Amino acid sequence: MDNQDKVTIHTPFAISPRGAEVLATGWSVRKEFIGEPVHDANGQEIGTVDDVIVGREDNLIFAIVGIGGFMGLGTYDVAIEFSRFKLGKYGLLLPDASKETLQGLPQFVYPKATV
Repeated sequence: MDNQDKVTIHTPFAISPRGAEVLATGWSVRKEFIGEPVHDANGQEIGTVDDVIVGREDNLIFAIVGIGGFMGLGTYDVAIEFSRFKLGKYGLLLPDASKETLQGLPQFVYPKATV
């Protein structure tokens, strides 16, 4: 098999040119979001991104943000739709939020796995 034959082989897992572009320019959730502080419009840290959850049947994406507590003790999670975040000079911003706003949200608890 020469090099020309190798180029024409198609696999079900081949990455399209558009897919390659997304991989090269897209965000890595693990590298750029998980563990990152979340700030309000004034640059005050109001939480930390602990997880990102993607809907199974739609395009809804939520950041799970740890808030409250001191030095990791007494923190709890809230879910915030990812579209609410902005990138700014402080990093991840929730421009319309404050610590009090987030503390007023219901606590997010991971659902128990179903078999």
